[in-house]
Amino acid sequence: MSDIKETSERTEAQILADLATTRAEMTATVDELFGRVQPSYIMDQTKETAKAKFANFQTQAQITVQDAKDGEPEALKKVGIAAAGAATVVGLIVLNIIRKKH
Repeated sequence: MSDIKETSERTEAQILADLATTRAEMTATVDELFGRVQPSYIMDQTKETAKAKFANFQTQAQITVQDAKDGEPEALKKVGIAAAGAATVVGLIVLNIIRKKH
């Protein structure tokens, strides 16, 4: 085994070049991580997530309403629950307004 020579010996220049590359990659990573913890970045990400979730909710609601129009029982049940919830919220708001006037 001692007669097998190491063919992967690197020169000092190669090692220094590898170190410079690694240092540059680490700097870029640290800069990216620093950017991700900035409040403005977090706020922008939160807004984008909320927009995407709302768009998904809106699409699902449209599908459910269309299914309810087509007479699908599960969709009718969901629309009924949503309508009852909306009526309850409106009723509570009206009740609160009436109580504040008296």
